[in-house]
Amino acid sequence: MTTLTGLDLVLPLLLKGGALLLLVLAVVRLLDQASSATRHLVLVGGLLTLLALPVLEVALPWRIGLLPDVTPTPGARSADAAEAAQPGPSDRTAEPGATDAAGAGDLDGLGLLGLIWFAGAAVSGVRLARAWIRMAGVVRRGRRLDDPEWAASLALATERIRPGRSVAVIESGEVSVPMTTGWLRPVVHLPTSARSWSPARRTTVLMHELVHVRQWDLPLHTLAQLACALHWPNPLVWIASRWARAECEQACDDRVLDTGVRPSQYATELLDIARATGGLLVPAAALPLAAADELESRLTAILEPLRSRGRPSRRLRAVIVAGLVAAAVPIAGHGLRAAASPPADAAAGPRESLVGVLGDHADPRVRARAAWSLGERGERDALIPLMDAVGDPDAEVRTMAVWALMELADPASLPAIVRALGDDAPRVRLLAARAIGELDLEGVPEALLDAASDPDPEVARMAVWALGELR
Repeated sequence: MTTLTGLDLVLPLLLKGGALLLLVLAVVRLLDQASSATRHLVLVGGLLTLLALPVLEVALPWRIGLLPDVTPTPGARSADAAEAAQPGPSDRTAEPGATDAAGAGDLDGLGLLGLIWFAGAAVSGVRLARAWIRMAGVVRRGRRLDDPEWAASLALATERIRPGRSVAVIESGEVSVPMTTGWLRPVVHLPTSARSWSPARRTTVLMHELVHVRQWDLPLHTLAQLACALHWPNPLVWIASRWARAECEQACDDRVLDTGVRPSQYATELLDIARATGGLLVPAAALPLAAADELESRLTAILEPLRSRGRPSRRLRAVIVAGLVAAAVPIAGHGLRAAASPPADAAAGPRESLVGVLGDHADPRVRARAAWSLGERGERDALIPLMDAVGDPDAEVRTMAVWALMELADPASLPAIVRALGDDAPRVRLLAARAIGELDLEGVPEALLDAASDPDPEVARMAVWALGELR
């Protein structure tokens, strides 16, 4: 049973995500002359690929270790394995068998790094959920704009943009700038000041918001926010998210300009709306028309006459997706460290080699490591050699042999485990009592009854626990 540490769980996720985002940001820089729609596709695709990295890592059939595994000496590692395997009555305030030892060890192994990461991800997730709940309340309290003037403007904008879904337009005193929310049922929110807008401004604003709906920008933005929540310690994810948001708005601007709106007129409308809001921070669950931190770059892009405003073709989209997959697969297939492996002299070979080392090697530390390896690998064919090792002259080897038999959980090993209840070493007796309790036996071995009066209080408590487990 391999213990998972915070390093094993968190650092691979962050390092792989960082490597992918470095590549994505570099590609975006190289695409400086491309359209905003193209750069937005690369950025959003990169952020969504972050969410797929854990799935790819599980699905891929290979691993490539980037750093060698650092393994303690066999004797020390075997002792650690034995301590992790036993519940240890002294480690519990409740009943000894109440918690699985391996699970408790794995939880303890998460460490401070894993807990900090989890706390940050949870905070980010809660903030995103609160933003969605708040916007849902704004929708419920808003008033639907179905006046003939607005209906005509919405019909004209829909004809030019063709969003592919019906869109509701509501008026709300809780928003100060036009914005779009909703995944399956998109809603355009307008401030109460929108009643005084000219027909041209109404149509222009609605076209911009309908482009968001057509491109499914809000669902993509929300998934990108989830990637930010998972990779929150990585500054690159926040840079990529901010760039993606800016490119998204500029791509919508380009699409509106493609309908024939004059750049100077559009820039004026955008500036007037932004001035009326007094500067608005970007909400997490909406796509506002005029966010304060993006306004200057957007106005510059709108008025740039030689700027590329085209949308990526199907072929280019396919190339971008294929490129992201080609980058993500080898990154996901790499491991932070090589898979943990026993030392070459004990467990690098087949089962026969391990059994030979267990029976013949002169160094008791190596024999102990061989017993641990056989138990860790679940080598049921090694049951008899492990039972023989319970009589090894070295206490550490006997300890690991009993631990390995406990891992195999084969009732045929009961005679050897019962013998171990009379061992001179308290640790061997402790593990033997634990092993009997986990064998799911019918009937109580007499030796276990005797162990309940063992001079070592830990062994006695474990024996009492084991008696409670037997039928």
